[in-house]
Amino acid sequence: MDPGNLSTIPQNLNAPSMTGAAITTLSTLIGVIVGGLITYLVTFERQKYELRRDTYLAFIGFRIKGSYPSSVEWIEDRQFRQDLLLAKYKIDLIGSARIKEISSRAVAALFPDIQIVEDRYKTWPVLTKVEKVITAIDYPGRWGAFQKICDNELKPAIQKELESWWQFWRRG
Repeated sequence: MDPGNLSTIPQNLNAPSMTGAAITTLSTLIGVIVGGLITYLVTFERQKYELRRDTYLAFIGFRIKGSYPSSVEWIEDRQFRQDLLLAKYKIDLIGSARIKEISSRAVAALFPDIQIVEDRYKTWPVLTKVEKVITAIDYPGRWGAFQKICDNELKPAIQKELESWWQFWRRG
């Protein structure tokens, strides 16, 4: 090798090879995909938590709404019945099995003539005439049963379920 001949010396010793560029590009692409997937899953779980929480609290809100100004006024309010059944239907769509079962019992205590048919609520004549008269007279008892189920079973079940999603709690 002739020290004066510059044609044998490589011209660009610092240039990256094609293999190094491909590895860098592939690593960056994998990092972006994994990071995006993790962000998507965390966001999805957060939205699921918030949707369930809002649905559960809306149902519990009817227990509070029906108590004022008196616990018998919900009888005349058709909107109360429709809104309560809509909240129950939302629980049936996204709620846990335990919350669905408890809320079904609460609705059945308040409205004994409601029967669930294929995830829809329909009013069926499931009560005899005597039973209808007795339940019509016993509005405070029906409300008391609804209230008791909400306070003693539904609220603790909701609290337990929402506590299992501790990573989404907002403190402050």
